[in-house]
Amino acid sequence: MSALWDQLSPQVVSQYETVIGLEVHSQISSSAKLFSSSGTQYQSSPNTQVSVFDGSLPGTLPVLNRRCLESAIKTALALNCHVWKRSLFDRKHYFYADMPAGYQITQQRHPLATDGYIDFIVSAGQQSAAYMKRSKLKQIQLEQDSGKSLQDITNNRSLVDLNRAGIGLMEFVFEPDLSSAAEAVSLIKELILILKTLRTCTCKMEEGVLRVDANISVRKADEPLGVRTEVKNLNSFRFLQSAIEYEMQRQICVIESGGHVVNETRMYDMKLKQTVAMRDKEVVQDYRFMPEPNLPPILLRDDNDSTIDLINISDFEREVSGKQLPNQLRDHLLTTYGLNLDQIFQLMNEKGMTDVFIQIANYSQTKQFDTIFTFMNTELKTQLQELKQNFESCSVDLKTVAQIIDSLINEQISSRIANQLLSLYFQNEKRSPDRVIDENDWKIITNPDIIEKSCLSTIESIPKIARKYAKSGVRKRQSLLIENVMTLLNNRVNESDVWLQYDRLLRKDIKIANNS
Repeated sequence: MSALWDQLSPQVVSQYETVIGLEVHSQISSSAKLFSSSGTQYQSSPNTQVSVFDGSLPGTLPVLNRRCLESAIKTALALNCHVWKRSLFDRKHYFYADMPAGYQITQQRHPLATDGYIDFIVSAGQQSAAYMKRSKLKQIQLEQDSGKSLQDITNNRSLVDLNRAGIGLMEFVFEPDLSSAAEAVSLIKELILILKTLRTCTCKMEEGVLRVDANISVRKADEPLGVRTEVKNLNSFRFLQSAIEYEMQRQICVIESGGHVVNETRMYDMKLKQTVAMRDKEVVQDYRFMPEPNLPPILLRDDNDSTIDLINISDFEREVSGKQLPNQLRDHLLTTYGLNLDQIFQLMNEKGMTDVFIQIANYSQTKQFDTIFTFMNTELKTQLQELKQNFESCSVDLKTVAQIIDSLINEQISSRIANQLLSLYFQNEKRSPDRVIDENDWKIITNPDIIEKSCLSTIESIPKIARKYAKSGVRKRQSLLIENVMTLLNNRVNESDVWLQYDRLLRKDIKIANNS
């Protein structure tokens, strides 16, 4: 496939558009399962958290976990859904070893909530600027998880662990309104932020707590939707991104080579870094949906109803409205601090970074928020990573960090001195930043004559590198042209001022020579 893809011209590829719809299963944060009192502790010994109902022993009956229902209601309201006062459970019949009852209890025909949406930032990294996108949410339904099949290759047998069987899930069914892997990943990141804010799901993808199925098709502009494939159980952003990009390329190659895309279920092979077929879906599987006979309808009320013994939707509306959801935090960062969407996306998707930014911004006297973000995202982040810390566990006093940034903004110190100063406070420096600057003679040098003298000395010592820069004008990080001057001036000068002097001394001469 890769050989054919490499042969396709950009003009051919640009004729196609990708259509993506996501289905997300998230495990509800609860100490008990959806219909039994069995525990939900991750990595418990196999089959130690299984009740007689989970094992489908005859005569056992389901009892709905109220916490799971309440979590789903809160989540639905946060996702702008209509929560129905009456919803039903269904049986979805299929036969796997890890589904002992031979059916799954779910909500197919009358789900708890419908017609929602999520507004989110799409970030494609350095490829393009971030932008806002809305994805419509068809429905949210409650259902139980299946168990887990394990292959014992040594003894040539299959084993079943039912610890996960019956754990409560929320299934989010999104409309097919995404057009790239970046949009799909950004949507899931926004959903995770919402679920974590509500504390209705831990969203630990590495534990299988949140799993994504991606329905992917391609078509040429103005043509009907193409045949879709479903890639199952993607449990990381990297796998989701890679699976969608591979499947998009594969389907275009199939069509361009004269073939037809087959409606099938596929899985992502992390070793091959490609999707592989699991089973075809040309013949629609008959799940024989039927109403669940052992569970009554879910009946809810709001403030307008007088039936007092039902769960009140309005109570959860008030609870959700009292929380700062990601869209509200995004608006706050946009209007109060004037950050752009790329900066906001990065702040909100790195643990603890938003809180640190807001605290530093509040302590800052200069209130130059763009510079504060840049310093955090470069110098502060780098030193945190070197010390195996993160923004949430940052050991430096944030008021001190704000003072360092203000000194940098006020041109009292250079960017390199700011980095050295920050490093001292990670080593438990007790003096104030102003005192450290004074006692170390770290105040910035801006006098062009002093900078020029150091530049001339450097040009004389490394003439070949100076001539190369004179011809190309390419400014390289950690160039000897810069490092020599930094050594001579003890890092007390900004690189931009040094390059200005080099341009005046070297680039002016080359322009005259070219004109002659």
